[in-house]
Amino acid sequence: MVSKSHKTEDLTFNNLGIFILKLIASDTTNGCRYEEEYEIEVQDPPSADVSIDSIGSNNDSISICRDQKLRFNNNTNPRNGNIYTWEVLDANNVIIYSFETSKADNFEYIFKSQGNYIVRLTARSCLGCQSTDNYYVQVSNLTTIRIFCPSVVCQDSVKEVLYEAIDTCASLCGP
Repeated sequence: MVSKSHKTEDLTFNNLGIFILKLIASDTTNGCRYEEEYEIEVQDPPSADVSIDSIGSNNDSISICRDQKLRFNNNTNPRNGNIYTWEVLDANNVIIYSFETSKADNFEYIFKSQGNYIVRLTARSCLGCQSTDNYYVQVSNLTTIRIFCPSVVCQDSVKEVLYEAIDTCASLCGP
């Protein structure tokens, strides 16, 4: 009598390198035995890394003004042979923008609304190994300008126009 039994085992490989997996099947009734060896190579997943070239940024965060464009650098290692997914998430972790590419290009985005955002880069190898890096962006209001101008003036007269600039991003964006 022959019975089939399927068994699944989860294996965890904690080290890089080449390993031999040996499978043994035996039939205790008639003493038959079958062995098979498999070579398994354990590789490093890509290491996703996002940065920006901007004054005032920390290693993984920046505060900016609304409508400001930021360029995010893809510093993933290794760079080639991966699929990259760029995502922009709002404060509720809802994806508001996403795209996938096989190129290790950098990413530009204009933040149109005040709030807290996460820019996420996921790098996935052809084997499905992946890693993710996040960059945090705090967006404040734009500078607002108020202009006070007389509504009636005399012809050929020179009038001084006064204006007041209220910079709500002064502490964030610099002078």
